[in-house]
Formats: sequence, structure tokens, C-alpha cells
Amino acid sequence: MKEMLYSLKPTKMKKLMIIACLSVAFLAHSHAQDRRTPPSPAQRAERMSQRMADQLALTAEQKKEVYSIYLDRFQKSTANRKDQHERMASIREEMVKDREKIDSLLTPEQRQKWTELRAEANEGRRQRFKRKPGMYKKADSLKSDRRSRTGQSKTDQE
Repeated sequence: MKEMLYSLKPTKMKKLMIIACLSVAFLAHSHAQDRRTPPSPAQRAERMSQRMADQLALTAEQKKEVYSIYLDRFQKSTANRKDQHERMASIREEMVKDREKIDSLLTPEQRQKWTELRAEANEGRRQRFKRKPGMYKKADSLKSDRRSRTGQSKTDQE
């Protein structure tokens, strides 16, 4: 590798460096463009109605009706998503208020123990949802695992 680098003339080395820098810049730029905003309900409805019009040869009246149906659906789903976020926020607020009410009822020793129990429960929840090594095995390795547990070979199963 060193011999190859030393054998290159300075102009070739500059060209290689420029190409490397441009490719890195291009990759960084293309990665940055991946983060775009989702289409609006009107844009989604237009795209879906146009696709149906192309595939089913819809008339202008049919396309207009399909557009209005999709627009209504996508507006409702967007509103439901916003409502869901608001509902979750209100549920969290209620949970905090409930914890404060319970805290006021408990003695200092009970409060300490309750805090410890909640911390253990939170840690257990984190551990359950944490990715474990080998969690996503390929189908072939799963088959071989089953065979090894049952004591069968590949030829026995076929």
C-alpha cells in the first residue's frame, strides 16, 4: 500500500484526495436530505387519488370524490395523532398528581420503600424492553437451534 502511495505523482494524489473529499461531502449531503417533513393530508390525498385514477382510469368526477374521501380520512388520522399525544400528556400529568397524593398519605419510611419499589419496577421495565444480543437471528440459525434442541440432524428432518 505504501509503495502504491509513494509511486503516485503529486497530481494523482491530489485528484484522489479531491475525489475522496467530494464523495464524503456527497454522502453527508444525501444523508441530511433524508430528514424531510411528512406530506400534508392534502398532498397525501392528491397522491393516492392520482394513483387510483391512473390505475383504474377514473373519470374526473370519480377522482374528485376519491380525493375528498382520502382527504377526510387523512385529516382525521392527523387529528387523531395529535389527540393521542395530548391524551398521553394528560395521562402523564394525572399519574404525577396521583403520585403526589399518595406521597402525602405515606409515612417517611413507607415513602422511602415506595420510591425504591417504583425504581425497581422502572428498572425491570427497562430491562424487558432492552435489546438483547442475538435477539434478531436469521431464520436458518433458528432452524439449526431447534434441531439441536430436539436432537435431529438436517437429513433427519428432510
